[in-house]
Amino acid sequence: MKHQSLFQHFLYLFVLTQLAITIVLPICDAFFSIIHKAPHDHKYYREVWLILQYLGGILSLAYLQMMIIVYEVRTKRLYIYASMKRTRSLPESPEIKHSSDAATFQEIDDIDVAIGDSYLRYKPNADMQNHNFGLFNRIIRCIDETCFQKTCFVNHSRWKNTNKGMAYLSWHPQGLNLYMRLGAVGFGFGVMIYDGFNLLSYLQNEMNRGCFSHAYIPKTIIHFVFVLWQTYFVFKYHRLVINVSSFVVSLAFTHLAIVNFGQWLKVIVAEVQADFSPNCLVSNVSSQQIDEYKSYTDILALFSTYTRKALYPITVQYSIIVGMLFFKMLYRTRNSLMSSTKRNIFRASGPSAEHEPNSEKNATSSDSLESKKEMSKKSKNVSSLYDQELGVSYEVCEKHSEYTTMCGRKVYVPIMPTDAIDKPQNSLFAGLVLFIASCVALVIFIYYIRSQKKYDQMKAMHVYQYSKIMVLTLALFAAIGAIRQTSKLHYRGLNEEDSFEYNLLSIGFTGNFIYYLFLLVPAFEDSFTPNHSDVAELYVAKCFLEIFQSLCQFFLLVEVARRGPCCLQQSRIKPGRSLVIFLLISNLTLWLMNTVEVRRADLAQSLHQGYFGVNGWNIITCCLIPLIIFYRFHSTVCLADIWCRCFIKTKHKYKCSSS
Repeated sequence: MKHQSLFQHFLYLFVLTQLAITIVLPICDAFFSIIHKAPHDHKYYREVWLILQYLGGILSLAYLQMMIIVYEVRTKRLYIYASMKRTRSLPESPEIKHSSDAATFQEIDDIDVAIGDSYLRYKPNADMQNHNFGLFNRIIRCIDETCFQKTCFVNHSRWKNTNKGMAYLSWHPQGLNLYMRLGAVGFGFGVMIYDGFNLLSYLQNEMNRGCFSHAYIPKTIIHFVFVLWQTYFVFKYHRLVINVSSFVVSLAFTHLAIVNFGQWLKVIVAEVQADFSPNCLVSNVSSQQIDEYKSYTDILALFSTYTRKALYPITVQYSIIVGMLFFKMLYRTRNSLMSSTKRNIFRASGPSAEHEPNSEKNATSSDSLESKKEMSKKSKNVSSLYDQELGVSYEVCEKHSEYTTMCGRKVYVPIMPTDAIDKPQNSLFAGLVLFIASCVALVIFIYYIRSQKKYDQMKAMHVYQYSKIMVLTLALFAAIGAIRQTSKLHYRGLNEEDSFEYNLLSIGFTGNFIYYLFLLVPAFEDSFTPNHSDVAELYVAKCFLEIFQSLCQFFLLVEVARRGPCCLQQSRIKPGRSLVIFLLISNLTLWLMNTVEVRRADLAQSLHQGYFGVNGWNIITCCLIPLIIFYRFHSTVCLADIWCRCFIKTKHKYKCSSS
């Protein structure tokens, strides 16, 4: 316990130190570049620090990968050792002492145990049993004496380390969310493309090289390799829980999480710096070189410059997602170790069965009390129903004999064990029509916003505002209707694994709420002036809709995740599922609109720039726009998870709610 406390405090100081350096160095570097106008002359402390962080992340991934390979090979050798035991008994080493409950290896005819994401199935061949395994037995005996000094035994086809009471490597049954991992892979490719365009802008623009330091190319290449490796690691080993070398593993996961959060801050500071000093090369070249540069423009370099502006929100979203995923893997590892420590302390203290919190006696007594309460609360509106798929008899509420369609029409249905009643074709079709209409409005916006005429830019603003108001209005009504319909579901709580998704959602929700408050205040004050424009009124309407829709949707997500059908009939009706799929497509539409339109539209307005100042408004948009884009993406992920899981019947006996 003393060493564990030392390790925890060391990790705490490590996190604080790395966070402080990660916050201070990019800001100091940005201010030095803005004031002195000579980015290539400053010291390389920021580049050196980033290179050290990325190299530390690569070493952490290499250590975790090596640990997985080593313990998988060790586990496979143990399985072969147990399988060969049935053909020829091997002499035990005097140094090995087996536990009392497993004095010898069990006889196993068929071994089928999960190793990583694959399965190892081994059966001794009948022809091999007649041969003399002298050399093979000596190899196995050597492995037994050197590698397997720890007491290991076969228990329910799983090898465990009895020193800690758990397996070397365990695999979580659920893992991380599939949509989150797919988003991490997609955003990871966006980050690698972003690094590629950074290198391209450095190599193509010879005059622009004065804005970069000499460590820029190695830093970008190392970051590219780091992103590629950690994206592969997160997608493949998302169910991994390591139960050995706790301090080193915790240090590796902590460093990976901090590096990604630091990348989030670095990208934001870099974008703010680019807005403050967009033409740093002008101060480093002569007027004759500028005239030559204007006469010859590299189209590929200009394309890379504009593409980097569009890809920077994707970089921020990737850093948030991967950083939180590594934090969750760290939490699982430390949670498994802490639970093992508590279990060993509890066993060492030797409590009686009467005082154990999870004893069978208390469990049976609580079950009997619950069954008595359920029997006393049975009413006349409960009937019996037999499920042919599961072969279980259910008690079904007869009061759940109606459901409301997306248009508000009530439909009465009989109590029959048929397929699901709720058909989301109408909501799916309506959502696709809304998505196509928004894509058309997006093309019109891009066409008008690129024009140099002020009249065309005003048209672009109107197209952007009206399309956003239309989508938000429909999404708001859908969220309110879904809250009303899903309130009939039974409350069943939320476990720690599912709560991670909604804790991550609260980060994006907070940024979304703050950003639209910043938009609302200047537009609301300008709408009362005599010379106000209609764009200010449209901004007021859009901001109110954004705030109320995000509030209703966040309440819906955190509430429906804790609910489920109370009976088999309600699992057939699936109240609110049609509106959930419509909300999913609406959030996907808003995510696309925010990714393409929001920064170009809001930066083009002199309303907010005159209120906050040009530099202040650039800082607000660079910090908060990635969060509002992330909020819509993660809302889509949570809605997809709710649509897939929260309306499906389970194999346990349903408990009908009293409400």
